[in-house]
Amino acid sequence: RLPWALSGPQSYWPGFLAVALALAGVFASWRECYRPAGIPAALAGTGFVLSLGPILHVAGRAIPIPLPYAVLYYVVPGFSGMRAPGRFAVLVALGFAVLAGIGYERCVVFLRGPARRFVGIALSLLIVAGTLDRSIPLLTLPNARTMAPIYRRIAALPGQEPILEIPVPGTEADENVVDALRQYTVLYHGKPRLDGVSGFVTPRYREFRRVIQSFPDPDALAAARSLGARWILVHFGDYTPAQRAGLAQRVASERLLEPAAREQDDVLYRLGP
Repeated sequence: RLPWALSGPQSYWPGFLAVALALAGVFASWRECYRPAGIPAALAGTGFVLSLGPILHVAGRAIPIPLPYAVLYYVVPGFSGMRAPGRFAVLVALGFAVLAGIGYERCVVFLRGPARRFVGIALSLLIVAGTLDRSIPLLTLPNARTMAPIYRRIAALPGQEPILEIPVPGTEADENVVDALRQYTVLYHGKPRLDGVSGFVTPRYREFRRVIQSFPDPDALAAARSLGARWILVHFGDYTPAQRAGLAQRVASERLLEPAAREQDDVLYRLGP
C-alpha cells in the first residue's frame, strides 16, 4: 500500500481524498443552504450507525451500550439473519461519493480553462493512485486439467451422491484457502459437497462439524450419513506423519469404510450402510 495511504485496510474505506472532498461538500452546502446535500449526508450517517452493529465496540472491546441496529435485530424480520452489519458501510461509501462530487464541483467552480482541467486530472490520478494495493494475494484457481487427480475419479462416479471431504474445519475461524479451493472444484466434478467455506454456519451444522472431528468414530460416521454422505474423501496429506499413520490405521479397521479410489495422499471411501 502507498505510504501516504489514500485507502485504508478496510475495503469500505473511501479514501482520504474522498473524505476531504465530502467534507468540503458538506461545508459548502451548509454555507449555501444547499438542501439536496442533506440526503446523502443522512444516508452516510445512518449507514455508519447501523454498521456498528447491535452493541458498541471500541478498540476491539464490546461495550454494553445498545445501538439502533439492536432494535432492528429484534423487531424487524430479516435483520437477525444478516451476517455482517458492517456491510451497511456501503451506504456510507455511497453517501460520501455523492458528497465528494458536490465538494469537487464547489472546489473547481471558480476555475476556468486549463486550470480546471488540470485540477480535475490531478484529483483523478490521486484517486486512482489511492486504490493501488499490491498486498492483496492472488490465487491460481484449479481447472479440469490442474485439479487434484482424485477429483477426476470423483467426476467419473455415477449418480449425484453427496461427498464429504476430511478434514472438516472445526469452526468458521478454521476455514482457509485450501478449503475454498477444494470447494471450487465442485464446478468440475459436479458432485454435491457437504462442507464448504461460508463463515455463516447454522447451529445444526456447527454441531456436525464438532462431531465429525472424531472421524472415523461411529458417531462421526453416523453424523455424516445423517446428512446424506455416501462418499468420504480423506486428504491424508493434510496431517502430520504421526497423525496420518494413526488415522490410516483407524480408517482401515472401520468396516463401514470401503476404499474406492486412491490418488497419492487422497483416498476415496464408500460409506456403507
